[in-house]
Amino acid sequence: MKTKSKSSHRAVCYSFGGAVCVGAVLLTATSAQAQILFEADSGSGNIYEFASDGARSTFASGLGLISGLAFNNAGNLFVADPPAGSIYEFTPGGVQSTFATGLFLLNLTCPMAFDGAGDLFMSDGVRITEITPGGAQ
Repeated sequence: MKTKSKSSHRAVCYSFGGAVCVGAVLLTATSAQAQILFEADSGSGNIYEFASDGARSTFASGLGLISGLAFNNAGNLFVADPPAGSIYEFTPGGVQSTFATGLFLLNLTCPMAFDGAGDLFMSDGVRITEITPGGAQ
C-alpha cells in the first residue's frame, strides 16, 4: 500500500507500508488504497477522517500529544503519544487498542514506518526501536 503523509509545514513523505513527517504539530496521512485522509491534531488530541468527497468526521478523540502516524499492511492506523510513552492502534472501523506502552520517548517527534514483516520501527531522536506485531520491543 502506498502511503503519503504530509505535515502542516508542507513537508511530504512517501513510503510503502507507512510514513510520518518529523517535527509536525499537525500531521496528515492518506492511504491511496483507501482514498481516505487522516489528520492528527495534537492541540485537540483528535484524529479527523476525511472521505473522498471532503466530508470530515472525528475518527478518534481524547488522545494526548499525537506525534506520529503510520499504516500497517492490514490498513490499521498507528499513533504515537510520546508523553504517555504509548503507541495506539486503530482498526479501519475506529476500534482503539494499545499496541505498545512503557516506551521511553526522548523526543516529541516519533517517525514510524512498517517493514514487510509487519514490524514497526520508530525513532525517538536518539535510537530506533523495533516493535513486533505482538508488541515485543
